[in-house]
Amino acid sequence: MNYLLADTPDERAWMVPFAATRALGTLRNGILTQQERWARYLGADIALCTEPYLQPLYAPLPGADTYPAVIHSAWVADKAAAEAVRSLLPGQVLRQGERWLAGKAAPGKRFFYGEPPLLWGSDFIEYGGPVQWLDRPWHLYLQAKQTVEADFDLLTAGRQSAPLGDAATVLYKPERIFIEEGAKVRAAVLSAENGCIYIGAGAVVEEGALVRGSTAICAGATVNMGAKLRGDNIIGPHCKVGGEVANSVLLGHSNKGHDGYLGNSVLGAWCNLGADTNTSNLKNNYRNVELNLGPGKEHVKTGQLFCGLLMGDHGKAGINTMFNTGTVVEAGASLYGGGYLPKYAPLFSWGGEGGRYLLHDIEKMLDTERRVMARRNQELSPAYEAVLRYLFTEAKARA
Repeated sequence: MNYLLADTPDERAWMVPFAATRALGTLRNGILTQQERWARYLGADIALCTEPYLQPLYAPLPGADTYPAVIHSAWVADKAAAEAVRSLLPGQVLRQGERWLAGKAAPGKRFFYGEPPLLWGSDFIEYGGPVQWLDRPWHLYLQAKQTVEADFDLLTAGRQSAPLGDAATVLYKPERIFIEEGAKVRAAVLSAENGCIYIGAGAVVEEGALVRGSTAICAGATVNMGAKLRGDNIIGPHCKVGGEVANSVLLGHSNKGHDGYLGNSVLGAWCNLGADTNTSNLKNNYRNVELNLGPGKEHVKTGQLFCGLLMGDHGKAGINTMFNTGTVVEAGASLYGGGYLPKYAPLFSWGGEGGRYLLHDIEKMLDTERRVMARRNQELSPAYEAVLRYLFTEAKARA
């Protein structure tokens, strides 16, 4: 039986720049996405509920009786959380303080996007365990170490790592290194002394790469020759990384393949950073970083000393691009220009030279994405194209 992992409008409003193009259950803050992790712990399929313009990307939502429970998509699953969700009876709502975690509808009730389960009844159960929330964009890299470690234990329990098969590779603390079948490692140094290292099926770690845990190199990803992965990294499926990467997350199908520094940063899906692109992740005055998350959220306090680049899906940056501390790039942007670019780039931005952005041409942007995806044997589906066109209409209205 399916469970429903549901976004909320408030949560989505804060998860700039990643919410525009995806249900938040698809975010990867460990080896697994939120959806995949709940599915593992519950041993069941997990359906996604999100904004109406995004819902066609996922399975349609049938009646409430199909779902034993609705789960808040910002709640990070663990064993205790799954047990609490399983134990819910019809009409019960699990919460912590004023915030709902999960609920099971009473007969005749149905969940709608934007309607919290707190409205389903008065049978509230206070959850006493610790709760990990993924409800701010910088949480993706902040949670990387903790969640990669938890996912490592979940995925590898009772299993044997595939043999390394390369005498030139050096392993430190090999018991915390797990290699899936079909992965390839050549003449690299893997150090799990500070955290685990997970290498997914079909992943490649090339000659001279230095990888320090905690790090997840997911299925089909490539770590290029001489790369330096300094730890607490998530390299999502089919990504390519090179240069120096520290405490950063690449969600999937993105390239940071050349020299240059990426630190305390998140790249969405289908992003590309040109050669020698660099991010600053620390202000010269050593003060905490503020972010511009768009209209009405221009000065968001992160409480973090380190924060680099947050780039939404389909973001692009030309060679030698310099991103200042706490830069936010919304989905569909194509950026270039000398010097530091502005610290906020709206949806479908084009340029950046001289501190100015234009609105990208949607047909040219879509043509580029079709070419990018074809290189990975993927296609731009009609449903996803409709999402990008919807967002472009929104961007045009703002411009």
